Formats: sequence, structure tokens, C-alpha cells
Amino acid sequence: MEPGRAEQSPGGGPGDDRVLDPARTGSPAVLGRLTRRIGMRELADEIGCDASNVTQIIRRLEARDLVRRRPHPHDRRSRHIVRTADGTALYAAFEESFAFARSAIANLDAREQDQLATLLRKALNGEQPPSTSR
Repeated sequence: MEPGRAEQSPGGGPGDDRVLDPARTGSPAVLGRLTRRIGMRELADEIGCDASNVTQIIRRLEARDLVRRRPHPHDRRSRHIVRTADGTALYAAFEESFAFARSAIANLDAREQDQLATLLRKALNGEQPPSTSR
């Protein structure tokens, strides 16, 4: 990749099934948590989301063959969610898309990283830095 050029996200763009579009699916937060079998309620608690929202996210991910529901080994009434090979590959590509930013930030010391975080929050949310008492 050429210096100064942003990396493309995995896939072609919004609406492409190879892209993890958080606004459309909530999938990065969910796929990132599926490193083991996990129940719907536990998943909802981990990502701080209502169980009904997690159910909708899982349905969308299932439709794309990124996750599967599997019977709980000890409770037939319950199901666990697991990533498929496609889900694992897509999430790995999503994580890899942050490699450039991670390596760039690693060049900053802790104070500079804090300054950058403050500036990014301001740029993205209009947040003002906390005032310091003198």
C-alpha cells in the first residue's frame, strides 16, 4: 500500500456481504465476542444490548452464514451461538483493516495517545476536553 493511502475495508463497500457494516448489522461487536460458544442472554449482557436486539443481529448474521445456533450441550431449551468459518474469516479481515492505525498509534507515547483520543472525541462528537483546575 502506498504511504498516506487509507486501506479499503474488507469487501467492496456498504451493502457488500463481505463487509461488516455496524450500522446495518451490529456484527463487529457480536462477531468479536464469539470466540467460544455463548448463549444469547450472555452475549446480550457482554455487549450491553437488549436480548431482542441481539436476536435480530444474530438473524442477519445467520442469513449471511456468519454464525450458527447450536443446541446447548446440557439444556435442550437453550441455544449457543458459534461463528462459522466464513464469520471467522470476515472478522479477521475486519480486524486486519485496523493494522495501519494500530501501528501508527504505537509510535505515540501515552500522553500523545491521550491527546489524540481527546481530539478525535472532539472531532467526532463535538465533546470538549475536561477542564483542568489550576
